[in-house]
Amino acid sequence: RKATDIQRVFRGHAGRRQVDALKAQVAGPVAPDRLPIDPLTEEGVTLHVAAATTIQAQFRGHAAREDVRQVRAARAAAATEIQRIARGKLARTEAAGRHHALQAELAEQAAWHAHKQEVAALREGRLSRLSRSATPQSRPSTALMDEPPSSILEPTLDFDTTARTGTPDSGLPRYPHQRLCSPGPSVDDTDALARKPDPLAHLSHYDRYKLSGADEAVQQ
Repeated sequence: RKATDIQRVFRGHAGRRQVDALKAQVAGPVAPDRLPIDPLTEEGVTLHVAAATTIQAQFRGHAAREDVRQVRAARAAAATEIQRIARGKLARTEAAGRHHALQAELAEQAAWHAHKQEVAALREGRLSRLSRSATPQSRPSTALMDEPPSSILEPTLDFDTTARTGTPDSGLPRYPHQRLCSPGPSVDDTDALARKPDPLAHLSHYDRYKLSGADEAVQQ
């Protein structure tokens, strides 16, 4: 501001000197303050117009520069404001995104916790109902539970090779009820039986039938 005032003073001084020079050219070597100027004469009008035009041009240039400075300052302020608004909007958008992500994570954790509690409650209720409804007869025996799984699931097969046919290769169970509950010989036993020769292969079907009937009669 002080520099602007100093420049304005110097411009005014230069303008006054130019006016004095114009007056000296019109009136000769007469002092400017004693120059008889008639505003109605052409010389006086020309002198005043020239001086006023010069001074106005200088002031118009100064005003224009001031306007330019103001416009530049306004543009800089506007750009700064726009950038500030943009930065604030971006920051708010990022903060909102982080907030939504945090809320979604908290909601997911709450849902998972509620699901775990529900499963635990259902499990506890089911176990309590089973414990109340269980009776000594319906509860499994501890002796049976202590047995290995192979002895419980797989029945013991005791084949009597001389029960019906009197041959050691018949592969039939000893008792009739074992035919219903036993799965029969294993694959390895079947293959072993298939590889062994049949001693009754030379007999016909009718002879085998009679032989089996005779054995049953002998057993009875």
